[in-house]
Amino acid sequence: MGALAYMIYSTRGALEQKSGNELADAVRDVKLRFLDEIVDRYELDCGNLGYDDLVRFFNLNPVGDTEQLERMQETGLSGRLVGCYADALMLARRIEIKLTETQLWSLTRGALLSNDISHYWATRDLPTLSLYLADAICSSEDVCGMWTRVSKAMRQALYRESRQYYLGASGRSKSVELYLCLVPSLIENVIDDKRLADAYEIWRESWNACVTALYSWTIPSVPFHIVQFLFVYKVVHLSPYTKEWDNDQLLSQLPVVWLQAGRFEKVAAACLKTLAKNLQNRSLLMANEPKLFNRLIAIEHDSEQPK
Repeated sequence: MGALAYMIYSTRGALEQKSGNELADAVRDVKLRFLDEIVDRYELDCGNLGYDDLVRFFNLNPVGDTEQLERMQETGLSGRLVGCYADALMLARRIEIKLTETQLWSLTRGALLSNDISHYWATRDLPTLSLYLADAICSSEDVCGMWTRVSKAMRQALYRESRQYYLGASGRSKSVELYLCLVPSLIENVIDDKRLADAYEIWRESWNACVTALYSWTIPSVPFHIVQFLFVYKVVHLSPYTKEWDNDQLLSQLPVVWLQAGRFEKVAAACLKTLAKNLQNRSLLMANEPKLFNRLIAIEHDSEQPK
């Protein structure tokens, strides 16, 4: 367990990610092969690992931490636990340790709410831990039930984050960012499993959270990017399933926001540009939402014009 945990920690949870640096990528490849070799050589031992082993190795206190985690939920303030819940979750998912629903929830909530260094690790444009959290939720026997528990745990944190300016609080809640960033991977996995009804329920709640954040966060960089994913999923995957072709109305909900790069951005225009890059079946959109289709063509035409 020590060797496996070290491999994950030393690569910041993203074993397969390429940096473009030849030497760094070669070292990372060696670590990945070493991890696979350990798992293959000790397959039986890895298969016998369980929740109690994670508790001992990562110094977790599932009973004692419950009260603190409940307080984090109720106040919306993240804290720091003694045990390394995020590391335990990443190792558990990496080698697919079998967990009960209660154990899975314990690791998921601890990893999400506890202010751990792993909250800052990134895979491309997303927090690495958000990908593991999405995977953990999808491993549940009741994905929608686990998602409901996660979203309930984040309710006060989202409320607090939307009032940071008025509270005079500094900084950004990494837990809230993790929550929003896990949504694209979660919806994508659920769609791949052909569970479109579940995907729609997750999408609807996430869309509302993102729209609220766009209006209320001082610099809503994360919801600005996540809402683009959500708009594409709605048009490409969910509207053909629900037969709700209301996507042009969704765009009318979106504001102009100020981003960290020091510029104003029209969120609706950004969503259309992202849709243009990901829409393959244009005839379906043209037949069901001609107004939106015309807006898509117009924004593509504007993008092609010399500046």
